[in-house]
Amino acid sequence: MWTIARVSTVQELFGDVGPLKNARLVKPGVADVIFVNMEDALAAVKTYHMRLLDGKIITACCSYAVWWMTEGDCSTSDVKV
Repeated sequence: MWTIARVSTVQELFGDVGPLKNARLVKPGVADVIFVNMEDALAAVKTYHMRLLDGKIITACCSYAVWWMTEGDCSTSDVKV
């Protein structure tokens, strides 16, 4: 089974888009990433949603109290990888 095994991988990937407030692994293959700026979070979704990473498709979404993007299965986390 394919999973991202390290938080450092998530931080490196999404940190290229903008500064992160926090990143954590929720469960195998799922990470929550919190950006300092909403604009960077939206840019990360646009950059990584439906892109391949190690042969697997990333499903990325952005969520907060008012707005969310629900492509794929992103109903519970900020970013799923």
